[in-house]
Amino acid sequence: MSITYRKKNNRVDYFGILGIQKGTTLTFSRDKNITCIVSDNGKVIFRDKVTTLSGSALKIIKEMGYDWGRAQGAHFWCYKGKTLRELITKK
Repeated sequence: MSITYRKKNNRVDYFGILGIQKGTTLTFSRDKNITCIVSDNGKVIFRDKVTTLSGSALKIIKEMGYDWGRAQGAHFWCYKGKTLRELITKK
């Protein structure tokens, strides 16, 4: 797909490109028991709070004991068994 979708804040619109609807459950790549729900404007609901893919991924990574300053959420959140990053590179 040659068209790239970007939001006003210059973030990739993974949900728009992949056709993932609001209310869809995503799973965390390192622990399938950890989930979030797709919300509006490229956000997700994680532990009852609206946040970003990256913000929620970083929180989990830190809880796992890593001392990272940032995380790219698309590399950690999965839809139908594949990370969003994997799915987008196949488009």
